[in-house]
This record gives sequence, structure tokens and C-alpha cells, in this order.
Amino acid sequence: MRNHQFIVGRPHFRNDDVVGRATRGYVALNVETMEFVWLKDVWRIRDLHKEGDVIYEMNEAQVPNVPTLVCHGDVEDQRTLTDKLLENKVQDRRMKGYIHYRLVVREVARPLWEFENGQELVQILGGCLLAHHAAYERLSILHRDVSDGNILIVFGPHRDGEPGAVGRRGMLTNWAVCKKVLKHKDWMGVVRGHEQARTGTWEFISASLLGHPTKSPTWQDDLESFFRVLLFFAVRFLRNDCPDVANFVRYFFNEC
Repeated sequence: MRNHQFIVGRPHFRNDDVVGRATRGYVALNVETMEFVWLKDVWRIRDLHKEGDVIYEMNEAQVPNVPTLVCHGDVEDQRTLTDKLLENKVQDRRMKGYIHYRLVVREVARPLWEFENGQELVQILGGCLLAHHAAYERLSILHRDVSDGNILIVFGPHRDGEPGAVGRRGMLTNWAVCKKVLKHKDWMGVVRGHEQARTGTWEFISASLLGHPTKSPTWQDDLESFFRVLLFFAVRFLRNDCPDVANFVRYFFNEC
């Protein structure tokens, strides 16, 4: 296996929650190419796929508006042991095992809240919808965590555009919890090998999944998540006639 070297500084993003996967994101310098890239450091769920494998598959299938893989892999000999110690001792719910994992992609993106106007917001979301559609149609992959933090802005050439065309576009990221789906006529869009644990970001999970936590996610649920992201940013950052934005956001996205 080939080794890669990157120089990083203070994390640009870090998740310090007690419960979670301790995700950190770095703007890194690729020592070999002297180009800036994005390095994601995370503890991935042992029983799930590696996100880099999914990104590689999408790159090979020319799925637009997704990250471009540079390299990825597990950190040697860094795995959690608690799940092994508690195996067969906890009856109601099995604790997951985690592996320290790093992923490097070419694009260094900007957060969605830096959009310039309503037209660009819709264009960015539209580009991510194209990515979602292509991944689903070409590879039977369902994202399952469409949220504000996973829709980013990148500047560069459009893969599906004219040669040399550049501009700001949307990029759908974080495919760590995506799943393959069944496409039988009686089970169209149902997640294959569905687990009981719910995935997604609370504010943007569809009403159907919130009301039925054991329901298998479908592409319709992801589409509703896109709408919720659009509504969230439109009501907060664009001119509108909502009389109490703070109360609406709190009620619609956090309490419903």
C-alpha cells in the first residue's frame, strides 16, 4: 500500500460531542503535489463501508458534484475495544465498534451559508440533487444524511459542463452512512440491509422517518431533507414575510 504525506495545522472543523465519531476536518498540504486538499479524520463504524470506497465508485461512474478521491485508509491498530468487552452482555442493544479512519479529497469547499443570493442557493442545491440522482440511478446508492453541513460550495470546473467552464457549484459530501437500495418494483428505493438505528441530522430528517423511527429510508425521505435545507436557509438569510423567524426555526426544525 502506498504511503501519502500531508501537512496539517489546527483543525478547520472539529466535533467535540461526547457521543459521536470525533470527526475533524483539516485543510492539508499534499507534500507530493504541493496542492491544498481536504483531510477528514474520523472514527468510522466498523461494520459499515469505507466512505472512500463509495467516493471512488462514484468517481468511476462519473457522478457529478461529489468529492474527488485522493486517498483513504484505516489508521493501523487503532480500534475500539469496548464493544468486544460488552459482547453478549448487553441484551437490548449491541454497542458498535469503531476504527480510526482518514479520507483525503481534492476539493477544499466552503460552507453553504456563504451563498450570495437566493438564485445561487437554489443552483447549489440543484447541483447536489443531480449528484443524489446520479448516485441513485447509476449505483443504487442512497445518501441518507442530506443536511446543511453536507451540502458545500466549491469553485472550479463543472464535470458535466462545457470544457473550461468554471464557477461556484454545490457538492454533496459525507457519504459515510449511505446504503445500497433495492430496485425491485415492489420495494423500489428501500434500503438493503436496513438497521434499526436512525441516521441523519435531526433538523432535516423527513417527517415520515421522525414519526416512524424503524421505517426503512427511501429516496423520498432524502428529497424532503433537501427541501428542509432550502427552507432553513431561505427563512434565515433571505428576505421574507415570516413574522418571527427565530420562533419558526425553533418550532419547525427542533421541536416538531
